[in-house]
Amino acid sequence: MIKLNCLLICTFISLNVQAFQLDSDLTVTNDNNVSVAESNQDIFNDTALDLSLMASQSFRLNPHGSLSVKGKLERIEFARFNDLSNTTLAIGAVYRIQPVIGFFQPWFSLTLNAEKLVYDHSDIRDGSRFNVSTAVHQRLTERLSANLGAAYEKRVADEADVFAWKRYSVFLAGNYQLSEQRTLFGSYAYQIGDQVFVDTPSPAFKTIAHAIADDPIFGERRAYRLDAKAKTLNMGVDYRISANNKLNIGLQYALIQAEASHEYDATQLHISWLHRY
Repeated sequence: MIKLNCLLICTFISLNVQAFQLDSDLTVTNDNNVSVAESNQDIFNDTALDLSLMASQSFRLNPHGSLSVKGKLERIEFARFNDLSNTTLAIGAVYRIQPVIGFFQPWFSLTLNAEKLVYDHSDIRDGSRFNVSTAVHQRLTERLSANLGAAYEKRVADEADVFAWKRYSVFLAGNYQLSEQRTLFGSYAYQIGDQVFVDTPSPAFKTIAHAIADDPIFGERRAYRLDAKAKTLNMGVDYRISANNKLNIGLQYALIQAEASHEYDATQLHISWLHRY
């Protein structure tokens, strides 16, 4: 299903810059439509284990702005469709500026990310992904924060054009601190551009698809790239266990609507443990 970058949408960044950070993230995710399919006969459920190691170095440029550079190594293992298991190497940078210093003054961010994705046994999915986003962040009360932004994503495929796409999105996100340990978060994103559907070979898809490829991971099925609109709702809670450990429980729902009335939806439930070294 659609995978949105939660670092772009759900993270609220302050200008209190630390020089170096090293984090790990262990996540278990259940996806009720891992095949990104429309018809019941093509929909499959799977659970994945995701382990990430992230490092970042921050620099204060002046009293109003900072720059962070980061790197991430990520490994995802699927329980049922293990051919979808993959490794990602990512690099990125975030520029932040607060023109007027103050707790309730807005600040702005510009984020750049580049990723290289290598799948164990699905060459058509190998490729690179590039993302740029900008957002305005605002503390509304001492407990409530929000941000509003826009993003552009481009994916380059190593082999099959069906997994090469361009997407544009706008998003609104917020978080509310219930206590020192618990924070509620939520976001909504609206995206236009390319989406991939998996389906039993069908003339209905063939006439409108911009690219097609056989997708043997899900049996005798094919992947189709179509123009579509995606609406994604994400919500959950962060629970701070200690100064260096945090538990995150979240639920994401996505509805993807393509031309000719084709659509699919998917729900992901995830539980994450984040550790800062």
